[in-house]
Amino acid sequence: MIEFIHDFTEDGLKLQAAHWYNDNKDICVVAIHGMSGNILENYFAHVWGNELIENNIGFIYGHTRGHSHLNDIVTINGDFKRIGTTYEIFDECIYDIDLWIKKANELGYKKVILLGHSLGCNKSIFYLYNSYLNKTNIVDGLILASAPDLRGKLQSSISNYDELINEAENNIKNGDHRKLLSKSIYNWYNLSSATFISLYGKESNCNNMPIKDKEEVFKQLSVIDIPILTFSGEKEHSLYHKLEFIQTKATSCSNFTHKIIKGSGHTYVGKENETADLIIEWIKSIFSV
Repeated sequence: MIEFIHDFTEDGLKLQAAHWYNDNKDICVVAIHGMSGNILENYFAHVWGNELIENNIGFIYGHTRGHSHLNDIVTINGDFKRIGTTYEIFDECIYDIDLWIKKANELGYKKVILLGHSLGCNKSIFYLYNSYLNKTNIVDGLILASAPDLRGKLQSSISNYDELINEAENNIKNGDHRKLLSKSIYNWYNLSSATFISLYGKESNCNNMPIKDKEEVFKQLSVIDIPILTFSGEKEHSLYHKLEFIQTKATSCSNFTHKIIKGSGHTYVGKENETADLIIEWIKSIFSV
């Protein structure tokens, strides 16, 4: 069965989630989408939900404030706040993920696995890093689906990275943090100045998978000690293929599994069932479902 859940984040935004469920409450996978993701367009997540629940594993696809390119989110006082990928601030993802992790617990699930796709991976790592620092972690496993070096990929793909950083920083300095950059990212994303810095700035908390820079320590990833599964598509940018390198940076994790999905791109078109099977097999091997 599928139901829609509506609830407020700690900072007062009303978000939605799709919940695949039956009477079994042993394990729930909580999925966090990537840039502009949403349940209507992420078909692979729909397939994952169907296959997971067939194997008695619950599935919550939780929207974050960054869902879709633009959205108007109801606030707790009845107003609307325009966010979406265009205006989201990375660090605020903690409120969104925390809502869905706690919701899984409220629904009675005994174990929770956090799954991030694309930018959702960076958000999930940041969320767990903070939960470890605060000694509040209640997550039992982590799945990173196409985990990006977001900043490294952009630097590899465009020639005007430094110009965009300077433009965004100047807009913020002038009090125009919501001013859109003069050029879109990948001819696809129109981002506000504050959003761009929060996602692509060198000191950003989103820069937690610095593969291109080959940083010696991945500070956030290195504290995570729960089992990790990561996979990426063969057709993705080469930075998505450094899974063995990522394993060396997950220094607290003693159970790390990785796989490249042959013939697959970033959203696993035609490989939805294969990736679902990979997730299910991993969960069963780790948690004896």
